[in-house]
Amino acid sequence: MIKPVIDPLKAISQFLGRNGVLARELPGYEYREEQLRMAGAVLKNLQDSGILMVEAGTGTGKTLAYLVPALLSNQRVVISTGTKNLQEQIFFKDLPVLQKHFSFKAVMMKGRANYLCWRRFHKFMGQPRLEFIDEGAIVAQLRAWAEQTQTGDREELIELAEGHPVWEKIASNPDLCLSSNCPHSEECFVSALRSRAAVADIIVVNHHLFFADLSIRRLGFGEVIPRYNAVIFDEAHLLEDIITDYFGVTASDKMASELGRDLGSELSGLKKVEHKELAHCAHRIENLSDNFFPGLRRHLETSSAKDEAKKVDFLIDQVPGPLVRSGAELVRELAHAGSILSDKKESQELMGMGQRASKMAADLDFLLRQDEKGYVFSGEFRPR
Repeated sequence: MIKPVIDPLKAISQFLGRNGVLARELPGYEYREEQLRMAGAVLKNLQDSGILMVEAGTGTGKTLAYLVPALLSNQRVVISTGTKNLQEQIFFKDLPVLQKHFSFKAVMMKGRANYLCWRRFHKFMGQPRLEFIDEGAIVAQLRAWAEQTQTGDREELIELAEGHPVWEKIASNPDLCLSSNCPHSEECFVSALRSRAAVADIIVVNHHLFFADLSIRRLGFGEVIPRYNAVIFDEAHLLEDIITDYFGVTASDKMASELGRDLGSELSGLKKVEHKELAHCAHRIENLSDNFFPGLRRHLETSSAKDEAKKVDFLIDQVPGPLVRSGAELVRELAHAGSILSDKKESQELMGMGQRASKMAADLDFLLRQDEKGYVFSGEFRPR
């Protein structure tokens, strides 16, 4: 274990220098002057609470050039990556190398949709959905994995194909979370992860989670990542699009259809009159969405100068009137569903759906009015 020294830059040389610790321990280690200079700049920036941008070419060894200073700074530092592969490389490969020489706690955090929700899992296992009735092997694998997992991380479930729809039925979902009212709150994987992060020195996240956390803080809804002193962005060239996703306003056919489907599946237990009204709402939302979004897509595709454009300008004054009125109807139906569901205090899930419906109504209305300055409006086409 290397003890703290008076001059942190000297400590960097002890690790990354020509005859440093890593040169002695790692087979084929190559001393890089650029890596040493970068590490020194990162450490100075952490000490001065400044902002630093580094463009490091391939082979610089930038990961160690910011991890060593982060550990020497004695601060809680968030490392944010653009890809899951790099996130896991840092946590499972790079940090363990340094663990031999520093005393620190590290945790890797992913978005909550990557973790199993016990309440939704037990509900699904009690009554598997019809679409999975012929997939007995998948259900058995899920049960076996759930019985032994310590983290609930979907990444462990190698038997389940990427994108398999069954995961959506059992994954943690912020809109459906019952928080402390959940009967499984004490064994919740997401809560346990946050507890570990609260005492960690290094928190490894990805850009999506980092800016999801910032957007939640901005709206005053608490936080996902515990308070930190500094953040280091790796793969920073990906930030622009991700920031736009989290600080922009979005409405999509997928969001509307998922809301209608989820609402339809959660109506059992309501009084007959309430069930009928909400079932009608769910049906109307799905129908209006099926009319409005495909119509908007056809309009944007035909009005685009590029035949194969994936993202085009969306100017509401150029959209045909009937299509605008169809969108306005969808806004009203979403708002109506939100107002009804907001009173269902006996069901946290229905209240959560009410919040989803109200937010989508407000966002779609914003996009259809386009009367706010300082925004750029666009339509984006995706395969499905």
